[in-house]
Amino acid sequence: MEKQKKKISKFRIGYIALLAVLLILAVIAVIYVISLLNRFESSQPERLVEARIAEMTADAKNGTLWDKYTMEEPVASRYEPTDIKKYITEALASGKAQYKIKQGTYTEDSVTYSVVSEEGNILAEVDLSAVGKPETKLVIFPFQDWKVNSVRLNSEPKTYTIYAPADFSVRVNGIAMGPREAVREEDGTLKYTVSDLYLTPEIVITSPDGKEAQTKKSGTTVKTVFYDYSLTLPSTLSVMVNGKNSAGSDVPGVSVKHTIRTLEDPEIIITDLYGNSFRYDGTVTVPLTYCTITASNDITVTVDGIQVPESAATTTDNPEYQTVAEYVSDIPRTKVFNIAVLNDSAEIVSRDRNGNIIEADYSTHSVNLTSSITGSEMPAEIAAQVDPLQIGEDWSLLMSADTEFWAVSRYLIEGSDLYNAAYQWATSIDITFTSIHYLKTPPFTNESVTNFRRISDSCFSVDVSFDKNMVLDDGRDLVDSMNSRFYFVNTPETGNTWKLVQIKELLTDAGN
Repeated sequence: MEKQKKKISKFRIGYIALLAVLLILAVIAVIYVISLLNRFESSQPERLVEARIAEMTADAKNGTLWDKYTMEEPVASRYEPTDIKKYITEALASGKAQYKIKQGTYTEDSVTYSVVSEEGNILAEVDLSAVGKPETKLVIFPFQDWKVNSVRLNSEPKTYTIYAPADFSVRVNGIAMGPREAVREEDGTLKYTVSDLYLTPEIVITSPDGKEAQTKKSGTTVKTVFYDYSLTLPSTLSVMVNGKNSAGSDVPGVSVKHTIRTLEDPEIIITDLYGNSFRYDGTVTVPLTYCTITASNDITVTVDGIQVPESAATTTDNPEYQTVAEYVSDIPRTKVFNIAVLNDSAEIVSRDRNGNIIEADYSTHSVNLTSSITGSEMPAEIAAQVDPLQIGEDWSLLMSADTEFWAVSRYLIEGSDLYNAAYQWATSIDITFTSIHYLKTPPFTNESVTNFRRISDSCFSVDVSFDKNMVLDDGRDLVDSMNSRFYFVNTPETGNTWKLVQIKELLTDAGN
């Protein structure tokens, strides 16, 4: 029994001794790990930077900062009136300086830290380099000693590039930038360049209506954040921006360019003269049917069944009827219809004075109906009163000295330009130089009278063509062709008879 008690006692003593040894070893291990952690922490490069910042802070407070450190004298800039040395001293003395790794400088054996002020301005740069080779303890603790190579206070000015619309104003540190700092870009914006800035500038960009614009910064590049739309539209469309009318600027022709720049997403509403509206947001094309139609003012044009309003048309005198208009007052004028409808498949229909549809290809966006209206046969009641073919042939005979002036003058208005021209030719010496010839039998062939057009109740035109066949005194045949448009008027001043007042030579075919 006593032997058994002695064995238990010895075991207990051995167990306690083992626990004591293990405890001692554990304490030693903990102490070793703590020492490794302390060494690991103290070996970090940040600690060296923090220590150097603390030194510079103390030096700035006691006035010895510039005895230990130097920097190049800052280049004066009209956009940075701040005393740079004074700013650095006060920023370090405040004790609020921070640090960060300078982008792109970290390697295995070197790194540069930037010391920055509370406002983010660089006050100094600290260059570190590795000392010795790196080592690892307990597998997970890498060690690398570092040393401070140099400390330099900020002396590197920066150049800032600012992009803003041409009609926006730009201020740097409260000073307005002038045109000498600006270059116009291809998109019309201005690029401002301001150099020799040591501190982060305050850049304020203001819209024409006095509102401060938001900016997007990337390094030393500053861009204005705004909405920019450019719309070139037919002049008959109206554009409202945030409830206000956009006047735009005229473009040669019948278009208006609307340049829209706002700081907030604008509401752009486009309306036409036919009850349609469209909200434009820059993502889709404006649905549009547009065309300029030139016609006489007795033609009517409708768009989707709605007659083109007078505000979308301009009326001028037709130069073709300039001579005719001297004798009759009801000559139609030229009317230009400027059509623009917010519908990419709108139906345009033109009708003549009798309500007949005039066929035209409106997809070309420009249609001239003054020369596309095909005439008809000469009405019997007018043909019974006047014979344009006979008049044309008599005129031709006068030009070749084969008839007298009286044979033509009876068709003309005395004192008119055409009458005077015929008289001057018939009585001038020039007519005596006409080549000697005689007329064949029959003298006229290929005769036609086509394309009758009722210009007004007292005026019409008709196309006359024929060949006058002659033989010269040397035996050669000569064919003198006429292809002209004749204009006749019938007024009380003409004795209510049809008189010829204008002849227009047709250079192509009789359908012109």
